[in-house]
Amino acid sequence: MANEQIQERSQQARRAAPLHQGNGHQSGDASATATDNAAATMIKASEIQKESAEFTADRLRTLASAYVSYAHGMQSMQRAFVDLCHRSFELTQRTTRELIRCTSASDVAELQREMLCEGMDEFFEGSAKILKAASKATDDAVRPLEEKIDPRRRNGYREGAGAAA
Repeated sequence: MANEQIQERSQQARRAAPLHQGNGHQSGDASATATDNAAATMIKASEIQKESAEFTADRLRTLASAYVSYAHGMQSMQRAFVDLCHRSFELTQRTTRELIRCTSASDVAELQREMLCEGMDEFFEGSAKILKAASKATDDAVRPLEEKIDPRRRNGYREGAGAAA
């Protein structure tokens, strides 16, 4: 729509130019050419602005999507943590029931060792699940962002620095 308005104004200026310039045909042609050049420049500037707006909107959508993906990953971490807590409580309940059956100090020591070993295994397994979920969440969120980075910038090239570096 802006381009149509610019073109319409350009045509109006070309029609009016001879009236303002008198009978000088060359002056009218120069004015029309200048008007055409100005119109072309405005159209080009409008196109650049439109491309910039589309580029920015695309990047912001990608960024929002990355954070939504990360939030889903955080939910996976939360589930892994809740599972770790649940398994720890189950181990504690089972150990308490078995403690009642112990008849000697060596039975208690044996149960304590089993609980310690099993508890540490559960803790390591649960921690590994949480860290894997964190790693996946980060990888899934970062990947679309990295795909949008201009390869020239990713490799340290900057406009104006040239290839001499």
